[in-house]
Amino acid sequence: MYYGVSIVQTFVEFGMFALAQLALPTGVANGIAVACSGLFNFLMNRNITFKASSNFWRSVALFVALYVWNFLFGTWFIGWAAASFGCPEMVGKFITMAMQGIWGFCLCKWVIFR
Repeated sequence: MYYGVSIVQTFVEFGMFALAQLALPTGVANGIAVACSGLFNFLMNRNITFKASSNFWRSVALFVALYVWNFLFGTWFIGWAAASFGCPEMVGKFITMAMQGIWGFCLCKWVIFR
């Protein structure tokens, strides 16, 4: 179920990033994409995937911390990969999303929604 939510979230985030990047700087576009996909991810994973009964506000705080980290890391990585290796920004975004999917599952399952 987590990976099904993640697949849909990927389309939400990647699509929002692609659209926003047409008119906005990469960092702003990434922020909008992460915010939209984060809201979708939180609601779906808390209520459907993990059926969390833990404290709602604790879950919100931990999830926001995860997404702040993901945003900062993702924005840095996209720029770093482009500058260091000539990696297209969309490829850098895809790589960061894959890494975030792995550590996101672990944190959601065993920390955030426990």
